[in-house]
Amino acid sequence: MAFFNSLNKKLKKSYSVINPEVGRMVFPNGEPEYIYVGTMLNTLLSNRDVFDMMKIYVSVYVYYQSTMGNTAKTYLYAKKKTESNLLDGEIKNIIALAMFNITASKANVSDPVAAVRQYRGFVDSYLNTVESIKKYEWHFKPNPVNAGTVDSPLLVDGVCGVRDYIGALSVPGVEKITYERTSVLHLTDEDYDVSYAIDEYTLYNSKDSSEIAKLWFNIYGTENTDIQPACFSDKEPFSAHKVAPELFEAGIKEWQTIQKITQDAQVSCENLELVTATFAYLFVIWTFGFSEIKSYQCDEVMEIYVDNFVAYVKRTFENAPYKKVLEIEETFKKMLERVDRRIRKSYHKNNRTLVDDGLSDEFIIEFISNSDEVQKIKPLISQKIMTDWVALGQEADRHYLT
Repeated sequence: MAFFNSLNKKLKKSYSVINPEVGRMVFPNGEPEYIYVGTMLNTLLSNRDVFDMMKIYVSVYVYYQSTMGNTAKTYLYAKKKTESNLLDGEIKNIIALAMFNITASKANVSDPVAAVRQYRGFVDSYLNTVESIKKYEWHFKPNPVNAGTVDSPLLVDGVCGVRDYIGALSVPGVEKITYERTSVLHLTDEDYDVSYAIDEYTLYNSKDSSEIAKLWFNIYGTENTDIQPACFSDKEPFSAHKVAPELFEAGIKEWQTIQKITQDAQVSCENLELVTATFAYLFVIWTFGFSEIKSYQCDEVMEIYVDNFVAYVKRTFENAPYKKVLEIEETFKKMLERVDRRIRKSYHKNNRTLVDDGLSDEFIIEFISNSDEVQKIKPLISQKIMTDWVALGQEADRHYLT
């Protein structure tokens, strides 16, 4: 009892000389709260000088509030503040005490030490979640196609990250955005064994309180994503199931146009080879025109495109040699790979520019056997490849959000 009376007296004396502004900010209930915190610190960190711990507690408390409850940032701050002189568990206990004193009502708490230890569990859980999401950050990064939705929340650095992200948004016709958290969803990613929560925020135009959008955030990041919400884009979200059929229909028109070019020039050609080459070269040229398409999106389109092509050939060329039709899928895939390697090499050699450095000649030779006839159709074919087909990819680039 004598020890506690002595500690009480020392804490009272210490409180009398603290900065009044700090006192009001950290100990709003005055001296009794100061003594209570000191007693708690003495219990939780019994091997440390209570007054040194009080100084650390004050700075941690203020920092935690300034970051809007960002436990991960506060933990790093506290480690730096203490110059690693405190054990990891001791730092977490100080943060837990600050969290408890800021967020909880202590009126009905019979065992505050047990309550703080419960908050210590919250600290550990939060830090573990941040660490796991950082480890698999590529998996948790928002997808531009649906960024800000419940399926692809915006990864930001805590609640203050939400504030900063929304504050940086530029919405036409809106001078100032206000917002509120309107929903929370608890998730578990079983593939990576990460449990976390995502928060829905509703954004309003502060001028008339009209709703602008609803955005979902994952606050367990260590920095803010620079990806914009998909709902604010004027582009249509990319979908391979929509894009692939569009490109396939363009392929049908293009091979028929080229067939007419050969007929008008009285150049004989093999129609099955013409179709195969047209669809292959068109696809590859289109991907280079569509500069923002991601590799996995390109693969998704190609898978559907190849399936459509094979079905089309089997339906349209049922009288062609059986072996050629039977092997058309393998033939087509090999041509796609060959043409992609050839164009990619030229593209990088020419400073990331598509040029007709013999490409149109090579394309024509795919479907005519008489090389002397190449020049009869080359000007029109070159225009097709280097202008029309490139333009198809560029139009997709302007239209689709990838």
